[in-house]
Amino acid sequence: MNRGIHDIVVPYGPVQVTDGSGALTVDVEEKTLLFATGTASVSGDNTLIAAPGSGQEVVIVAAEVQNESAVETLIILKFGATTKWRFLAKDKGAGGQAPIQQGFVWHVGENIPLTLTLNGNNQIGYNIIYYLKTI
Repeated sequence: MNRGIHDIVVPYGPVQVTDGSGALTVDVEEKTLLFATGTASVSGDNTLIAAPGSGQEVVIVAAEVQNESAVETLIILKFGATTKWRFLAKDKGAGGQAPIQQGFVWHVGENIPLTLTLNGNNQIGYNIIYYLKTI
């Protein structure tokens, strides 16, 4: 199966674990990953991923930011209005990855957007890998 970068599938299929006394089956679904990438440059809130609608939530697999300006910038990643991760990018090229451990995800919440708040009109590049979940 050939897939483009915009259509990567993570195999979250049924998993069977045996501990010697029997098998435990865990039913996990396959997820198509989506990508939000670009540059935020407005002081205040910048919507990176819009609220997905009632009964849906954004689930973040990975997130990274990088200062593309020469000015120290405070970067705040928010689930709606709630701060979840802060990063101070001291100069051009400074960046960071959100502390999402491998195998874990961040649930943004039902119909809540992912926003990036900047303390100035400085250019900040971002890459977010996520999927939408029906809840």
